[in-house]
Amino acid sequence: MSEPFIAPQSVLIIGSGVFGLSTALSLCERDEFSKSTITLVDKHEFPTPDGASIDTSRLIRADYADPDYAAFATEAQTHWRQSHADASRYYECGLVLTCVPSNVDYLHRSLANLQAMGHSDGLHILPTRADILRLSGTPGTAGTAGYVNRRSGWADAEASMAYLRRQVEATGRVTFVVGTVARLSSTAAPFPQITGAHLRDGRQLTADLTILAAGAWTNALLRLGNRVRATGQVMGYYALSAAEAEALAKIPAQIDMSRGLFLIPPPPPPYATGVDEGYPNAHRVRHPHLKVARHGVGYMNWVARDAGLGGMEEWDETGTEGEGKVSVPVTDGHTVTLPAEADEALRGYIRELFPPNIPSPLPASLRDLPTRPFSHSRVCTYADTPDSSFLVSYHPRYGGSLFLATGGSGHAFKFLPVLGGKVVDVLVGREERVGRLAEKWRWRWGKGNVLEDEWIEEGMRGGVKGLTWDEAVAQSAVI
Repeated sequence: MSEPFIAPQSVLIIGSGVFGLSTALSLCERDEFSKSTITLVDKHEFPTPDGASIDTSRLIRADYADPDYAAFATEAQTHWRQSHADASRYYECGLVLTCVPSNVDYLHRSLANLQAMGHSDGLHILPTRADILRLSGTPGTAGTAGYVNRRSGWADAEASMAYLRRQVEATGRVTFVVGTVARLSSTAAPFPQITGAHLRDGRQLTADLTILAAGAWTNALLRLGNRVRATGQVMGYYALSAAEAEALAKIPAQIDMSRGLFLIPPPPPPYATGVDEGYPNAHRVRHPHLKVARHGVGYMNWVARDAGLGGMEEWDETGTEGEGKVSVPVTDGHTVTLPAEADEALRGYIRELFPPNIPSPLPASLRDLPTRPFSHSRVCTYADTPDSSFLVSYHPRYGGSLFLATGGSGHAFKFLPVLGGKVVDVLVGREERVGRLAEKWRWRWGKGNVLEDEWIEEGMRGGVKGLTWDEAVAQSAVI
């Protein structure tokens, strides 16, 4: 925005996920918004059961092939390490990144970025399988080469979101509303303005500025073509005994960059039982788990698009979105039975890491891990973009009344401590504070008609490209 920023009298944020809550806190901390009223609406009481960030764990790493994201993640890690003091949200256990020779380029560039930033401390190159086995802590390996970064780790995602929510609540500035947004409110063409949102129960929320931070539900509220779409990602969890958990807590997390498969160990003891107190909708069970998941191309879940949905015109859309359909999250619940294709992919990875007949210092009971039932499984729905860069921008059609903060693409959570500040920098026209990321996050004309083979996701994505949720479930029924 070229003209000086004038703070709106009222702000409505739609969505209480990573983008919504972090942006709300940053607005409360900025002098420009000291006189603005701020309302945050979400369809569920916190924590939302289908929120991508409401989970046991998320990888925290600065291991990026893109130097701008590597620097951004390094900035975020400074804050994550400060949270380590209370030993409840961040665990710097290390991360082993592996691949096969055909996919080595990403790891080479990631390693070079870390070294260029002066972060060689804690990096160990693993040129062979034997080297990987020496430092991974598991009796098997999925890749042929890689490296370990001792300065990466994982965060308790739901605990981190609850901590952020309490920070926002403590400001006393934000009004929280529980309700399902049916549609955005707007004035008539030719110069439409977004004036808030209509809720499904008939209530109407009005605001001078609406910030759409609805994550994977974004396309259900605004026509964005192929700029953002919901993709379902699969996760499985193994319940562990105290002895198993204590042993696995000492190993690093692992990720196979050739297939997007990753493993997150449990936290160190002591282990509590039951569900966190504080929020009535909390579902995070604290007894220890081993998590296995896939950062994949994901499943689309196509439904008919609301014919009256605002956004871009048909000429800016092609493919399925242009045919009047939109991909939305698979389920409103927190657990779901995985399709056979996904279940086998996760278990196949576990078989590689925990082969039953190889001696290991880990408890012998872990030898049955490949055949052990998941204690629960879920589909985490990304708001994916064609290049995995976020969409943080004013919508060009609505004259400064609608701001987009979405497109997390499965990796926004790691920036949680600093993301909201960057979003607000873009919002107030201070893109120079964001650097080259502002260019990557901006609205780009022509991205609404990106074709399937033009999607270039960050890192390597596993799974079957183009497979829908219904197709995956149908295939499971046949097997």
